[in-house]
Amino acid sequence: MKQRKYGKIGVLLILLLLIVPLIFVFTLESNTNTPYNSHGTSHHGLKALYLLLEKRGHSVGRWEEGWRAFPKGTGQLLILTEPSDITSAKDVHRLEKWIKRGNTLALFANPENTLGAEWGFEALSRTDRRTGLKGKVRMQPRSSAWQKNIDSFYFPEGNRLLSKQGSTWADQDNQLRIADRKLGQGFIVYVPEKNFFTNQTIQKEDNLAFALDLASKGKKRIWFGDSLRQTVGITDNKEKASIFNWVSRDGWLFVTLLGCGFLLWLYMKGKRFGNPKPDSITEPPFADEYVKAMGSLYREMNLGRDSLLVQWRGLLRQAAMEWGLGMTATEEAIFNQGKRFLSPEGVKRLETLKQRMNHLPTRLSGKQFIHLSQEIHQMREEILAWKTQPLTQNRLPNDQRKSFINYPTQ
Repeated sequence: MKQRKYGKIGVLLILLLLIVPLIFVFTLESNTNTPYNSHGTSHHGLKALYLLLEKRGHSVGRWEEGWRAFPKGTGQLLILTEPSDITSAKDVHRLEKWIKRGNTLALFANPENTLGAEWGFEALSRTDRRTGLKGKVRMQPRSSAWQKNIDSFYFPEGNRLLSKQGSTWADQDNQLRIADRKLGQGFIVYVPEKNFFTNQTIQKEDNLAFALDLASKGKKRIWFGDSLRQTVGITDNKEKASIFNWVSRDGWLFVTLLGCGFLLWLYMKGKRFGNPKPDSITEPPFADEYVKAMGSLYREMNLGRDSLLVQWRGLLRQAAMEWGLGMTATEEAIFNQGKRFLSPEGVKRLETLKQRMNHLPTRLSGKQFIHLSQEIHQMREEILAWKTQPLTQNRLPNDQRKSFINYPTQ
């Protein structure tokens, strides 16, 4: 077959196409390293919280409109972490009006941030080294559905409130830690800790339980206010909005390069559109392919250990609920109950899995992540399969139990 020759234009398009991945990698890297951003995968990012809420079935999104407008409707939650201090009075008034309609703002900011002071919240930075002000702090009990199960929080900076503003939550040393205030039909929840929900602290103590309690306030949708940190004060700009302002200058470069790549693709395909080839794939992809892909993704983002811990805690919660222990059951009680419901082999596998989870390395390889994820999944299926009553199981002879229960197949 005669080799196709490309002219100077084709070579130029190929060079432009090679630049596209570099631009994409640069843009992705800048987003993942941005602190207090739902794309951020660093210690100060919020991606773990975003993925956890999404995995639990909540409707989550990123608010991209800045301070110009806020989500329409009511029953929505806006999570705002350490906003910039250059907000204008119009911006604050617009946000307050949105809250009064029946929405909730969850503000996580250090005492030096001025936005909390707009609603009368006063906080003090940790200035001394007394035990209990920083790190794990035991909280006073509360009676609400989620909060009554909360025993302690992890406060990375040890900040506290100076005075009561609305309803407050104090620790066992009577230091005010969290405040929430009713505003019209909505609420403002204020925590004077900007690192309370970051990737590094979300799994510590009962911080995640507090996140789930907040999520219950976003009945329609949960928003992460990334753009409220990046485009603060945009309403003070008198520039007229147009279609060219929707995309940044670097974004237009990316769109141009993408268009050049598309033209090159059309050029290389030639007459293939008139005679398309049939799809050669005859078998659907296996579930393991998805697990391997996720393993590679978590390994690159160094989230494999956190993801496995989330899966493990989910397995224990599900076992507690299936075996009638409730959400407050201890790990020891769950394992004791498992001896009644699981086969001896299943109990042994569960104990082995517990030992592995308690000794996870800081950084996991892709194979380790895939193997442990599959073991957790298989154990979850076995727990769901052993849902018959314990008395019924115990009355059966040992040689009939395996035929009575449908063991999950790999």
